[in-house]
Parts: sequence; structure tokens; C-alpha cells
Amino acid sequence: VQTSPAQVTIVDNGISYDAITINSNTNYEYAIGLPGQTKETLTDYKATGATYVFSELSPNTRYIIYVRTDESVTGEEAVYGKELAVSTLVEAHLVLSVKDIVISKGNTVPFTYYIEPSNIHYNDNVEWKAMNSEGVLHTIEKIPNEVDAIKVKDSVGKEIFRISSGVLVATGESQEKKVYLTVSKGAIKADCIVQINVPVTKLDIGIESVNGNTTIKEIKDLKIGEYVQLNTTVTPINADDALVKWSSSNQSVASVENGLLTAKG
Repeated sequence: VQTSPAQVTIVDNGISYDAITINSNTNYEYAIGLPGQTKETLTDYKATGATYVFSELSPNTRYIIYVRTDESVTGEEAVYGKELAVSTLVEAHLVLSVKDIVISKGNTVPFTYYIEPSNIHYNDNVEWKAMNSEGVLHTIEKIPNEVDAIKVKDSVGKEIFRISSGVLVATGESQEKKVYLTVSKGAIKADCIVQINVPVTKLDIGIESVNGNTTIKEIKDLKIGEYVQLNTTVTPINADDALVKWSSSNQSVASVENGLLTAKG
């Protein structure tokens, strides 16, 4: 609310609606009162030239800002009952552009935040907190010379993802795959789950046994009815979608089920 001679800002911590702040660069003093309260009973006047918070206010309650100044040569104070502002405190929210993120290693997704309603301003810096599924905190490392840019690292210092220039990048150097991220500004905050999918980069197939014999690790051919149990190794070991599906292009020659290859003809 723009007033004269002060700018009155509604400040809401998102929980208790407990403060009205006055930013003043003029030679006035200010006090806050309830409608119907006489200005003579106001004693909590604040000095000038700074920012002041009138705290311990109630939610959804209308307050009046009063001003007083010294206008006489004798120094006698003149108290003005002029209503500078009547405001109802409102609830503020920190909103993320995405709530829950599922992203593959190496990919990116837009990641920004804003405050609702837009006319509420917080001077507080953005704070970040990240933890794994067991509640163990990750390391937040701020990226130099960038605003609201961070790296999230696991307990051994490997990077899980980073946020920079409004974009989340799943760098995936760590094997950590799910992160619970909290963004806060002052006392308002928002939560987000970041799920990083790790793709399979290599699939190796080996022989586990031939006709039940585990000492044989290679074959040249199979007779009808003979069988080979195959096994697989997936890289990396923490890859998602690591389930191997088996199929034969010609069931009359060979069949395969769960890695068991049987010669048919």
C-alpha cells in the first residue's frame, strides 16, 4: 500500500501472519493500532530513518498505522490520527514451477520459483535443503557468481544434480537417485521430490551352465534338446529398467525363457 509519508509493506511469514513493516526515510514516528483504539493510548512509536516491524499481530485483523512528528519550535509533539493504511494480513506461498520431477541422467528440466501473491516482497535470501530417503542431509554447494544456483552432492562429494539459470540438470555423478528438496525464503517454503533415472549403458550376456554343468563356460553348437542357462550383467549397477526380456526370433530352432536357451532343431 503506497501511503504518505511512509511505504507500508505487509509481511507474512506464511505461518502466523505476525508482522507489518514500515520502511521510512522521513522525520516521522509510527505506531500501529486497532480500529476504535484512540491515538492517545498508543505508546509503541518507532523512530525514523529505518525499517520497523510491528510484530505479534493476529491473522485476518485490520490494523491502522498512525504517525506523529514534531511541528513546533518548542519541541512539543503533535500526534496525527490520520489513517495511513488499513490492511488485512494475507497468506503468502512459495510456489515451484514443478512439484515432483522425474528426469533421466544427463537431461534438464526448467526449475523456478515465485511468491504468491506477487505484491508481497521478501528480502530474505533463498535457502536450500536436500536429503535422501533415509533423511540424511546432502551437501548444498552454491555456484559462484550466479544467483540461486546450487550443486547438490551426496555424502562422498559426488554431484547428484545442479540448478542454474532456472534449469535443473541431472548430472548423475552420484548413485543417489531420489532427493527430497526444500526451497525456503524467510519462513515460507516449498518441497519437491527429484527422481533421477539412470539408463542402461551396457548389457553383457554370459553362460552360467550347459546342460546343468556349471564348469562349461562356452559352446560351439547344441544338439536338439540340449540347453544353456544364460545370465546377464547390466552397467551401471544402479540402472533403472534393468529387467532383461528374452525372446527368440525362430522358436522352431531355439526357444528361450528367463535366460534358458533350448535347442529345438
